[in-house]
This record gives sequence, C-alpha cells and structure tokens, in this order.
Amino acid sequence: MKVILLENVSKLGQKGDLKDVSEGYARNFLLPRKLAFIATQSAVDRWQKEQVRQNEQKKIKHQNLIEIQRKLSESKFEAKIRVGEGGHAYAGFGPQDVAKILKEKGFEVEKSKIKFPTVKEPGDYEAIINLGEGLEAKVKFIVQAQELKSHEQS
Repeated sequence: MKVILLENVSKLGQKGDLKDVSEGYARNFLLPRKLAFIATQSAVDRWQKEQVRQNEQKKIKHQNLIEIQRKLSESKFEAKIRVGEGGHAYAGFGPQDVAKILKEKGFEVEKSKIKFPTVKEPGDYEAIINLGEGLEAKVKFIVQAQELKSHEQS
C-alpha cells in the first residue's frame, strides 16, 4: 500500500515521502496515529501541488532573509549608555538593548538570536544576529557615553 508520510517516521522516511508499506503497518500503525495518509492518485496530485507551493514560499522567505541580512549588515546603529562622573557606566548595553533598537528601526529580532556581550564602555561593537536558515547578519553598534548631571545621579 502506498502512503504519504505526514511526519518523520523512524526507520521509514521523512515527512512528505511517498512510501510503499504493508497494508497492516499502514492500517494498524501509520493511519490511526495520523503519521501518513493513503496515496490515491488525487491525494498524490494534491500533495505534489502543495509541495511546489511550499517550496516557492521557502524560496521567497529565503530571499526576504537575504535582503534583511543585507540591510542589517550595511547599517550602523547608535546607542547611549548612562555614565556618571569618571566614566563609570550605570548599566551595561546588552542583547536586550540591541533587540530594542532593532525593533525601533523595524527589525523584529528575539534577543536569544543575538550574540552580543554586555558592554559597559563606549566604543564600536558588532552584534551577530541569527536570522535562521543558516544566515547571520553582522550589525555595527556605536555605543556612546551619556553623562548624567550630578542631580540625576541621586
């Protein structure tokens, strides 16, 4: 009996594979657990059309990620950290701050996807953003000191 797998099945195949299995295996294991469906001609045709549609969507998504990668890599972002007299930073600038700045500029990125050390000194730094699908963007951040006036420190 020919079936199309809806999920990855150990020792049988990956999701979307067309497999020839025994009728008992299909009826007693695969079908009741919704791991596969019977591969009739119309089901195979629908499945093939769906595969083509999904592949097109993946290509579009990948192209969008490449464009985002290009935009991020070409950009420089400025950030300020609060420092008191003597240049002592009150708080560091870390991945959550990077995510906030990127969000303000229209790039929605989870902080868990950002590789960036928490810095407490002004300077030029680089954040590495994991965009998924094996793509990373290197984003430049210029961290500047913002001195507090003496009455703001208390």
